Amino acid sequence: SNALTAYAKSGYTQDPGILDHLALTMVRRFQGASIRQIVHSLWACAKLSQVDCGDSVQGARAEESLWYQDGDSVSYLTYAFDMAMHLSHFASELSTKDVAQTIWALARLGISNEEILDPLLERTRELVVEFNA
Repeated sequence: SNALTAYAKSGYTQDPGILDHLALTMVRRFQGASIRQIVHSLWACAKLSQVDCGDSVQGARAEESLWYQDGDSVSYLTYAFDMAMHLSHFASELSTKDVAQTIWALARLGISNEEILDPLLERTRELVVEFNA
């Protein structure tokens, strides 16, 4: 999570293999990872997609085959979908910051799957009084 976030903050996308590996490692470690670590990893994937794919990812639907660029699989984006799905199962544990970062990442990645969004939107309604501008 920390390494993936560091790559995202630096805008480093020259070696997609390392990004794919780090994202896959997070997906494989869900049981040992904190909610915060998964949120950070999802945010990092979304941030990297901004640098790596520009606007081509926005509007893509994860359940379709639009997670490809120039015929090559952009694996960390697939793993981002897995992270989002996992977080939706633990939506009740998300803080206001977690919810905000997760929803930003979903919007950035174009993920509009109701199975993911519905629990997050419910959590947002629960936390609405805690959000500030």
